[in-house]
Amino acid sequence: MKFKAKVEENKIQFPEKIKKRLNKQLEIWNEKWIVIDIRLKKELRSTEQNNYYWKLLEILSNEIGEDQSSLHEYFKQKFLSKELNVMGENIKVTLSTMILKTDEFVKYVQEIRHFSLHELEIYLPEPDEI
Repeated sequence: MKFKAKVEENKIQFPEKIKKRLNKQLEIWNEKWIVIDIRLKKELRSTEQNNYYWKLLEILSNEIGEDQSSLHEYFKQKFLSKELNVMGENIKVTLSTMILKTDEFVKYVQEIRHFSLHELEIYLPEPDEI
C-alpha cells in the first residue's frame, strides 16, 4: 500500500478517505509485523517547466528544420535512456518526460541546452529570458 500524507505540527495527517482504507488494512494485518517506508514526496515536473521545454524545442526546430516531436524523441533517447539486463539480454529503455521529478526535469533541460550550445552552436534561453 502506498499513501500520501502531510506532516503538520510534527504529526502525520491523512485525508479521511485514506484513513478509512488504512484502518481497514490495519485490521487485516493486526498482530503482524509490517514495514513502513517514509520519505519526502517529490513533485513531478510542472506545467511551466513543460511549456518552457516545448518552447526550447520550438526554437531548435526553427533553427535546424527538424520537427518538435522528432527533437523530443531524439533528446529522450540521448539523455533519458538506460540499459537493463532482462532475462540475460541487454535492452535499452527510454524514460518518459512525464514521470520526471522537477529536479530531474531541470537536469534534462540543462543537458539539452548544453548540447545545443556546444554541439549545434545554438543558444537556448533561460526560462526568465523567454
